Amino acid sequence: MVAKISVGSSLYGAIAYNGEKINEAQGRLLTTNRIYNDGSGTVDIGKAMEGFLTFLPPQMKIEKPVVHISLNPHPEDVLTDIELQNIAREYLEKLGFGNQPYLVFKHEDIDRHHLHIVTVNVDENGKRLNRDFLYRRSDRIRRELEQKYGLHPAERKNQRLDNPLRKVAASAGDVKKQVGNTVKALNGQYRFQTMGEYRALLSLYNMTVEEARGNVRGREYHGLVYSVTDDKGNKVGNPFKSSLFGKSAGYEAVQKKFVRSKSEIKDRKLADMTKRTVLSVLQGTYDKDKFVSQLKEKGIDTVLRYTEEGRIYGATFIDHRTGCVLNGSRMGKELSANALQEHFTLPYAGQPPIPLSIPADVADGHLAPLAVLLHLLGELLTALLGELGEDQADDLAVVLRIDAEVGRLDGLLDLLEQAAVPRLDDERAGVGGRDGADLVDGARLAVILDRDAVEHLRVGAACAHSAQFAAQMFDRALHLVFVNLGVAAHCRCSPVSLFY
Repeated sequence: MVAKISVGSSLYGAIAYNGEKINEAQGRLLTTNRIYNDGSGTVDIGKAMEGFLTFLPPQMKIEKPVVHISLNPHPEDVLTDIELQNIAREYLEKLGFGNQPYLVFKHEDIDRHHLHIVTVNVDENGKRLNRDFLYRRSDRIRRELEQKYGLHPAERKNQRLDNPLRKVAASAGDVKKQVGNTVKALNGQYRFQTMGEYRALLSLYNMTVEEARGNVRGREYHGLVYSVTDDKGNKVGNPFKSSLFGKSAGYEAVQKKFVRSKSEIKDRKLADMTKRTVLSVLQGTYDKDKFVSQLKEKGIDTVLRYTEEGRIYGATFIDHRTGCVLNGSRMGKELSANALQEHFTLPYAGQPPIPLSIPADVADGHLAPLAVLLHLLGELLTALLGELGEDQADDLAVVLRIDAEVGRLDGLLDLLEQAAVPRLDDERAGVGGRDGADLVDGARLAVILDRDAVEHLRVGAACAHSAQFAAQMFDRALHLVFVNLGVAAHCRCSPVSLFY
């Protein structure tokens, strides 16, 4: 069973829509609550309206008090009218509308019989009923009723993804019909809040829309004109007035669509899912084309608008999963046009990471001591800041026995450290040209740099089997580098011992 809820302002419109069908023998009135029912299965639209107005206070601040619900069982679910009444009543009671005035209609105008319910979300005092998580609660109730009555579960199909619309092609002929069908489908399947978002959606299907305003005999009018475009956005052929495609494609209908879409997106928090996906992809790449293609794989189309200088001045995301069209700035500053422009024009944007491979036989140079110095400086700063934990100083313990590795250059220090990879082969190991056959012990555990290791905060003295390292003194680290670089042959201070 599929349950759909819509909230509106026209009570008479909801009653008349259902009442006219019922009175034309396309269904019947099954049951009511706090509303007159003569038991004939038909409805007196006027009396039904009076019943609601008697319940509602004369002054209300609620802009959209009308709730219109449809419950659609699977075609293979054969239910009696009594069972349908019970399903409707239980659904409304669990949703919190059991004591509200309501009408339950059974529609029989199509093969799949279904229910329509008209009620209000305002109590007798004019206070709005709890609408928090209304759609989520409805979904939970639907599943409970499916299980209780043995109904087919709702099939979650996304028409936008399963049956994507095709671009309008002027060369295919009957352009007017193509435009009309596409406009109607898009208006029914997507939510958009501005004319800009509407244009972005249309652009995916080689169309655009413009507002037409003017005066005829002193009377101002507003209209819409649709045009077909090529893949570059250039107009082709003659434009079409919206009146050719019915009221749903006209100016007033589209303006109402903006208001309705805004409410639905806010109430159902539909933008959150899109924002999470876009930010996730954005954080993984600085390549604009890759960003667009990865979003498309996830069901989101991206429409970027550029100035003549090639700068991004607008970004719109069309999420086919939720049916929402959202400007980037609507979801946050980090997705605004300026933020995206900056993200994709950084000095390294669009460039692949620089692979850095250091063969083992070229590491026997003067860079290894520099790596030791860098690590010692890190240890020194950590100790001074008092942030060294019990298990902190174990990474450098193995720095002098690691194999050559492939890294990615993302900073100066990383480059220096990764370049200073000590040589370790089957015969001998060395650092900075110094022999060190016993640099790596038999168990290939950690080696130390000095027998007089000092203790940091909660870190014991280093040894060959503790997998930890502690720097002795900053000047000894410098001395190690200078001696190996040949800058100083000796120093009055104690020489740094390489081996334990």
